[in-house]
Amino acid sequence: MSLGLLPLFGLLIAQIVLKAFLFAKRFIKPKFLLSLEDSLIEYCDRCLENLRSQKLRSNMEYTFRPYELQKVNYRKPEVTNYPKPRSGHRIAASDKAIYLFGGFNPNMGNLEENELGNCMFKELWRFDLLSKTWTLILGEKSNLPVELASHAMCLYGDYLMIYGGTGYPFATKVSNKVHVWRTNDPTKDVEEFETTGEKPPPQYGQAIIMHKHYLYTVGGTDGFSYTCDVHRLNLLTREWELAYLCRQDINQDDPEPRYRHELAYDGKYLYVIGGGTSVATFSLRQIPAFDLDANVWVKITTKPDPKMNQGYPTSRKCHSCSQYGSNIVIAGGNNSRKAFRDIWKLSLETGQWTCIMSGQSIFYSPLFFHDSSIDNDGCMYIFGGIKLRNNTNIRTSVLQKMWITIPSLKAICWEAINFYCPRLREIDRDTLLRMGIPVEFVARIT
Repeated sequence: MSLGLLPLFGLLIAQIVLKAFLFAKRFIKPKFLLSLEDSLIEYCDRCLENLRSQKLRSNMEYTFRPYELQKVNYRKPEVTNYPKPRSGHRIAASDKAIYLFGGFNPNMGNLEENELGNCMFKELWRFDLLSKTWTLILGEKSNLPVELASHAMCLYGDYLMIYGGTGYPFATKVSNKVHVWRTNDPTKDVEEFETTGEKPPPQYGQAIIMHKHYLYTVGGTDGFSYTCDVHRLNLLTREWELAYLCRQDINQDDPEPRYRHELAYDGKYLYVIGGGTSVATFSLRQIPAFDLDANVWVKITTKPDPKMNQGYPTSRKCHSCSQYGSNIVIAGGNNSRKAFRDIWKLSLETGQWTCIMSGQSIFYSPLFFHDSSIDNDGCMYIFGGIKLRNNTNIRTSVLQKMWITIPSLKAICWEAINFYCPRLREIDRDTLLRMGIPVEFVARIT
């Protein structure tokens, strides 16, 4: 048999075994079967990765690969402590690390007995982008909030801001609290950010964005009703205020109530990207935008990608959305009929949609309830979520990356140096500087 066919043959065998396992799982759920499921999924992922590598190019030499989804291999024989597969979590990326908080996996515990500690992850992880290693920063004994799914999170300078979310069972415990953690002092615990004023109702599935010294939050649900109201928190005075109360019965320009949407900002408008309810998802052709100066909602009509038949991404919720400059990138998501594996870019300046990766690729499974974040150089990272495979929802702990822009030459050079010299962290600062590594990149190491 040709060596090139080995990954394909192994994948076919694994898929057959996985289908048989999924059928058996309907009737029995012993723990060894759950462990077998994870092993089979991981093996299928490795086969797909091998096929991609053979199709694309040898992985022995560095090649800059923009607009191409790549798996980040962080598993090492000597390391066994990784984040478990999950959905409903959030990530945030800086130039040094990716921060991961929360998440849910029903296979981790007995939901009928409400084993909260097993099916939800009261964890804050840090992924080092240089060494490609995970470190558990805070766990069960920390002050992390217990609303661990469908919360909102972002980086604000050196501060990680966590807002809202739900505990388990979903909607029985929801939050309107803000928690803060300093990324430059990992020895400190998370702190609740005490606030006053007209606070938003406790919800989950809302979205947040930072502008100047304000934290804006839009929409969300308490498990029974949905909103698209705009609240903002003054971080200097710690006071909440209701910026806009949506009333579609009075003003038809107000957007539909929703959850699991995302936000973007261009200096004038807050854009609400997608989202939905338990029975509906909302269009990405016309995007609701809140004018911060005029305090009104408007509808922004976007332009289709002329190279695609439909031209626009299908309406969706539970997708990821990250912003880099005046562009946003959405990936995956689902609606009441199907899940998606496509990736689209939208220019906020021109309103132009561009399909980066269509939903036709056989190498990637549809993905939803994942999260993404873009680092300072323009590289997007996607972690976890629910993969739809063989009509079965499978949670994953896969980390993927994609350059969504052509970065500076020095950023490409830095990636190449890390590829050929993966142990730079073991070299002291003075030696790195004498080697000619720029100070800004030495700061990412030390």
